[in-house]
Amino acid sequence: MRFQDIIGQNEIKEHLQKAISGGKVSHAYIINGEKGMGKRMLAQAFIQTLFCEKHGEDACEESPECGKISRRNHPDVIYILPEDDKKIPGIDTIRDKLVSDVYIRPYSREIKVYVIPDADLLNPSCQNAILKTIEEPPEYVRLLLLTENAERLLPTIRSRCIRLDLKPVTGEDDRIKDLLMREYELPEYVATSVMQFAQGNIGKALSLAGSDRFQSMLDDVFSLVSHLDSMKAYEISQKAGSIKKNASEAGFDLREYLDLMLLWYRDVLLYKAIADPKRLYFTDRLREIMRESSLYSFDQLKTFIDRIEHTKDLLHANISSDLALSLLMHRIAAAGQ
Repeated sequence: MRFQDIIGQNEIKEHLQKAISGGKVSHAYIINGEKGMGKRMLAQAFIQTLFCEKHGEDACEESPECGKISRRNHPDVIYILPEDDKKIPGIDTIRDKLVSDVYIRPYSREIKVYVIPDADLLNPSCQNAILKTIEEPPEYVRLLLLTENAERLLPTIRSRCIRLDLKPVTGEDDRIKDLLMREYELPEYVATSVMQFAQGNIGKALSLAGSDRFQSMLDDVFSLVSHLDSMKAYEISQKAGSIKKNASEAGFDLREYLDLMLLWYRDVLLYKAIADPKRLYFTDRLREIMRESSLYSFDQLKTFIDRIEHTKDLLHANISSDLALSLLMHRIAAAGQ
C-alpha cells in the first residue's frame, strides 16, 4: 500500500511523509476516524514507507521489506489483535504482545512498529498498560493506535500521542465513481448514488458497492417513508421489527437506515423550498418527493430530521435499537398528522 494509492486524506499523508523524510517520526500516533475512512490503509502505507529500502517519501512496493509488510508477516510489525473469539484484546494479550515484547530489539532494522486496531475499545486496565509503554518507549518503538472515537482513550494517552483525524473525502467524486464502476462494474447512476450516500467515506462506498445491501436498504426505507403517514400504530411497530430483522440478517447497521431517512427528508425539504429536481439526491423518486413536499409543512419536515438525528445519538449511546427505531417511527407518524 502506497500513500499515492489512497484517495483523499492529503493533509495527513503529507504530515506522515514529511515526518519520515525529515527523520521526525513520533513514537506514538492516534489515527482517528469512523469505520471505512481508511485508518488501516494509512497505517500500512506509513509502515511500508518507514521500512522501504529505497528510503523515499512513499513505499516502492518492490522491496522485500514492502512485500513482507503487505503480506503481514514482517517480524518487526506487530498487530495487537484479540485472541480466540474475543472482540478486543485483553490485558494478558497487551502485556505479552506489547508491554513485554517492546524490549526485544528489532530483527531487521532499527525500528519496531506496534499497531492496535480499535484501541478506543480497550478497557482502562489495558489502556493503562499501554500508557506505560508510551511514556517510556525504547527508542526504536513506534505505536499506532487506530480509533473510531479517540475521546474514549485516557487523556494521558491522548496527550502523549500525535493525533491525526481523518475527514470525509471531498473533491474526488470522479475518482471515487470511476473506482466503483471499475471494481464492481456498476452502472454510472448506481455508482453515483453509492458515492453520494457514503458521504466521503470510501470504505463505506466500497462495502455497499460490493453487495446488495444498498438497494435492500433503499427498498426498506422507501417502503417506510411512502406509507408512514397512513400506517396504524400496530403496522408501524411491525415495520420497525421487520427493518430490525432485515438489518440483523444482512449485517446492516441501523444508523445506515437512518442516514437514508435523513437524505430522504432533506430531499423533501429542499424540493419544498426551491422545487429544483436537479438538486435532489433521490432524483428517480421525484413523484414521491413532490407528494410529500405538499403533504408536510416546513416545520414538520424539520422536526422529522431532528428526531432522526436524535435517534442516531441514542443508538450511539447503546439504547435498544428496537425501541429507538419504533419510537422514532411513531413520533414521525404523529408529527405528520
